[in-house]
Amino acid sequence: MNKFTAEHRNEKVREVLRESITPLAPTQIAQRICEEWCCYGGKASGAHSAAISPVLKRIGAVGVKGKWSLPA
Repeated sequence: MNKFTAEHRNEKVREVLRESITPLAPTQIAQRICEEWCCYGGKASGAHSAAISPVLKRIGAVGVKGKWSLPA
């Protein structure tokens, strides 16, 4: 069973955005989550935005100049 389901990913991204006081770039979000699905080897230094960007769109996050937040 894949523990990194779409719902798991959605909730992890929402959680990071809720906790942040400023909008974040997808790579910053990946670094804060630091799980294998968004960081090569499960390490923050291997964070990549490719896994985060589709989640941001799926959850309806708002992007301005490459930084994302949850809608008000």
